[in-house]
Amino acid sequence: FRSPEGLSVRRVAEIHGLDYPLQVIDVKSQEGDKKKWTLSKFADYYETHGDKPIRNVISLEVSRSPLGRIIRRPKVVRDLDLQDQVWPASDTKRTPVKFYVLMSVADCYTDFHIDFGGSSVFYHVVKGKKVFFFIPPTKQNLKKYEEWCLSPAQNETFLPDQTKECYRVDVYPGDTMLIPSGWIHSVWTPEDSFVIGGNFLTRLHIGMQIKVNEIEKNCQVAIKYRYPHFQKVQWYTVIKYLQSDPIPPHIEQIQIGRAESAQCE
Repeated sequence: FRSPEGLSVRRVAEIHGLDYPLQVIDVKSQEGDKKKWTLSKFADYYETHGDKPIRNVISLEVSRSPLGRIIRRPKVVRDLDLQDQVWPASDTKRTPVKFYVLMSVADCYTDFHIDFGGSSVFYHVVKGKKVFFFIPPTKQNLKKYEEWCLSPAQNETFLPDQTKECYRVDVYPGDTMLIPSGWIHSVWTPEDSFVIGGNFLTRLHIGMQIKVNEIEKNCQVAIKYRYPHFQKVQWYTVIKYLQSDPIPPHIEQIQIGRAESAQCE
């Protein structure tokens, strides 16, 4: 991972645009703050000491900004990113999810979730500390997670009480963590923190990614909170690998024969 030295919340605001509109999370309600925020206003808030309402920023994507051009993802992420491998240059409607800047004050908390589309995540702590609580994506745990998401008592229920399985991981400045597809997790911020992360699909986890996409549909997750163009990426993957590794003619003839027999029946 590579980022410029001295990068901070204030510096992000200066590079990305002081008046850039920002989605800010009200941690107490776990919903978006209704007030209008800009990067400059959030930098002022972040730098203010003393008692203040707890606010969190987890959705600032900067790939197409000057900041995105001076950050470099870990090589393993660049090698695994499925969308980079299959998305054609002729399709310009791609929505980037490579670089998110996460800016959190002490006591921020994000409740249990799975990253959209079952995408994997890289997570580099520039400043502060993050504490993750992980639940493995077993069949039973994913079912409990889906039931929890649909429960009217979700906000009063601690998910690990249902799964009986949870692991803690502390991440410190300079650490880069990779979160595999499907892992259920929550995040607590014990001190003011600044993180750069990103999402990516891989061909190693296609089954899990499709499973998570189904869970999102069942839970009626709004389209704007799902992995952008998820189905299109899957179709581009099919086309890419059929071109590079086509079905052998004798197998294709068997499949055609079965299809014709099914039509006759």
